[in-house]
Amino acid sequence: MQEPTLDDLLRQLREALALRTPALLACSGGLDSRFLAHVSRLWGLDVEAVFITGPHLTPREIAWAKDWIPRRGLRLHVLPFNPLHDPRAGQNQRDRCYHCKRAIFTRVKLLAADLGRQHVLDGSNASDAQEYRPGRAALAELGVASPLALAGLSKAQVRRAALATGLELPDQPSRSCLLTRLAYGLVPTEALLARLALAEDALTRLGLRDFRLRVRLSPPEDGPPRQQFTLHIAQAERDHWLRVRALGVAALRVEGFFPCRVRLEETVSGYFDRPSAGESKIFPGHEGWS
Repeated sequence: MQEPTLDDLLRQLREALALRTPALLACSGGLDSRFLAHVSRLWGLDVEAVFITGPHLTPREIAWAKDWIPRRGLRLHVLPFNPLHDPRAGQNQRDRCYHCKRAIFTRVKLLAADLGRQHVLDGSNASDAQEYRPGRAALAELGVASPLALAGLSKAQVRRAALATGLELPDQPSRSCLLTRLAYGLVPTEALLARLALAEDALTRLGLRDFRLRVRLSPPEDGPPRQQFTLHIAQAERDHWLRVRALGVAALRVEGFFPCRVRLEETVSGYFDRPSAGESKIFPGHEGWS
């Protein structure tokens, strides 16, 4: 069977969106939801945006999204949400994302109803079905539509379409919420999330783009549990890390993430969902700082 062309996919996306207006789009500031916001404006569709703000995002991410969305021409609604106030999400078990998405989009649907918007949209793409994404079940239960997935656009195709339609930063790396930085079972606190946010923003200012700062507890055989820190960096970022390493280590130390290991990863997403979590390659010559 012949693969659909990019024009075919864009036509399917336009049809999927047009059938689901007036809509309220949950726009995180990531590439997928930004692309939906972008083409909605290009195609003159009746779509407004809602941005979910809270301690699960960094200050830089919040400021960037709140600036970009209205600049693109969408009416923006800001909805505060603290995932730690939901006891099931706050336990940080493997189904955390389900409970978090369920709580968030229940609120988004109430806002959509108040605004007279019949449809709620999110930016899930076709590639997400191949990964462990328990939050997708919550979206399905609540009737939230994912136009990119419905039109069959994978992550790579979203990037191609973003470039072809003139969206800035089509190579924007994925940035999941800060709760994904914690090993399952490690109960998050607002103080820990705030430190993670400041440390990751500092590393971003140094020019790192595709990385995660992760926290887990030491194994029981090592005595009383203590937090252990690992900075996962995409292989493509290796040379840049070498250039900014001294400043990066200082930034981590300021926020209390020390000692910290640095590990190279083919991909930094979904680390704690991998069966081999913990077996990634230690950065040569930098097994740890003390």
